Amino acid sequence: MENEKKKSKKKWIIIAIIIVLAIIGIASCGGDDESGTVSNNESSKDSSNKKSDNTDKLKDSDFEVTEYRYGEGNDNTYILKVQNNSKKTVDIEAEVTALDENGEALSVASDDIYTLEPGKASVMEFYFNDGTPAKFEYNIDYSKSSHESKVSNLDISETQNNKNVVIKCTNTSNESVSYPEVAILFFKGDTLVQYDMSFFLPDTDDELKPGKSKSVELECDEDFDRYETFYTAW
Repeated sequence: MENEKKKSKKKWIIIAIIIVLAIIGIASCGGDDESGTVSNNESSKDSSNKKSDNTDKLKDSDFEVTEYRYGEGNDNTYILKVQNNSKKTVDIEAEVTALDENGEALSVASDDIYTLEPGKASVMEFYFNDGTPAKFEYNIDYSKSSHESKVSNLDISETQNNKNVVIKCTNTSNESVSYPEVAILFFKGDTLVQYDMSFFLPDTDDELKPGKSKSVELECDEDFDRYETFYTAW
């Protein structure tokens, strides 16, 4: 009888120990796995995202913007030249609002630049023919490009004439180049007199094939003594 009591007592002690361990395990697992672990994962994700954001985030200070304007009356062209001083290839979208002398909006126009390389510049054109703008306001968004620039795959030659610049572009790489584009600003001294642009593309395709060439003529109706060209491609 005494042995049975001892066995019974020992049995209940073992059961009690198991219950206590189970409770401790549930509390530990429940807190850490469901709350703590999720929280830690979120914290880890947040930390990772913050690190990624800090690495990938583009700031306005990474870019230098220059404004130009030419035309008169109801015929006005506004130009934004953007210099990419960041370390990333970027896409740029801009919206410009033309305002009258009272600050009232006359018209809105938008344009974009794709695959602008670090250290390079390009331009956007905004044309307005509604009223006579007294000033312009712009809003620019910058984002990391999903494409790599392929301007380095192109061999480019420029020939200046009295009223135009002829540009020949040859794809010297072994892969097709999408939307090779040139934009040009014509100046008389420091004054912008005209803008033009063109794609180096065949009539039926969006790519310049390996080994192929395309020439374009960019015209200026005004006298000019210098010009600037800007290239993008992907």
